[in-house]
Amino acid sequence: SKGEGIVKYHWPKPGSNKPQSKISYVKLFEPWGWVVGTGVYEADIDKRIDATITKEAKEVQSSTTTMLVVTLVIWAIIITVISIIISNRYISTPLDRFKEGLLSFFKYLNKETKDAKYINIDSKDEIGEMAKAVNENINNIKSLIEQDENVLNDVKRVVRLVKEGKLNQRV
Repeated sequence: SKGEGIVKYHWPKPGSNKPQSKISYVKLFEPWGWVVGTGVYEADIDKRIDATITKEAKEVQSSTTTMLVVTLVIWAIIITVISIIISNRYISTPLDRFKEGLLSFFKYLNKETKDAKYINIDSKDEIGEMAKAVNENINNIKSLIEQDENVLNDVKRVVRLVKEGKLNQRV
């Protein structure tokens, strides 16, 4: 009709006697009365499509695997950072405070300082419970040491008065 178009037919492929499906595009070259055309075997198109699909599928699979690995690594880093932050906040820092409080208390017991500082932990976990118990004991021992110091000071006073000849003194 227009002197050109797509034509489907069967033709033997080179090296084979069996006709195979072929698609061609042809066009009439009017000045010479020739029909010029080019064609391709459908099997060759199918092979190239299959090869392209396979190649693209491998690239998609590779990209997906890479994205999955990167995502897992990022999540592992995030979880690790969060674990470290939580560990520091709820374990390491309270344990450091507890240790400092105990060392301060021991310095007080060894008369290296004049006052024992309470452990400043108010959590409801095991560390908080230990700090509460130590603080109660600090309070009790401070009270006992103060009572002992008062008795010793009174004994010193009585001894001084007895030295001065006042023998009717009591502790």
